[in-house]
Amino acid sequence: MENTINAGTAQPLQKRRFLTVLCILTFTGSGFGLLINILNLLGADPLPAKETTTTGTILDLLGCLFCLAGAIRMWSLHKDGFWIYVSGIVLSLTCFWPVIHRALHRQPAVNMGFWAGVVLVSYIYIMFVILYGMNKKYLVR
Repeated sequence: MENTINAGTAQPLQKRRFLTVLCILTFTGSGFGLLINILNLLGADPLPAKETTTTGTILDLLGCLFCLAGAIRMWSLHKDGFWIYVSGIVLSLTCFWPVIHRALHRQPAVNMGFWAGVVLVSYIYIMFVILYGMNKKYLVR
């Protein structure tokens, strides 16, 4: 669905279908991240095998909020939403550092599942930034 934007007409702006899908996936993922981090801060650990720190949880919570705010802005076709989203991704990626630091100093040979999770989540974050970047030219406000 290729949309062209003509400044001379009064046609309403339409989102590209792929941008809509990305935003919906971000709403879902950020909402899930918010729920998990809030439960984690309240002491109800929904993922007991997850290695967490309070600093990492707060950084991830802020990252999820920024990603959600950025996706809402991009849903409305605002260009600044991309940069808000990227800042949320950076915050979420920095939440791994306290966890990795604790894991390395406690036990050098940490569970491979832990490292696979860190790599997988980082890969997904980076892919979403690239995919949103490819659609940035359609953000017109």
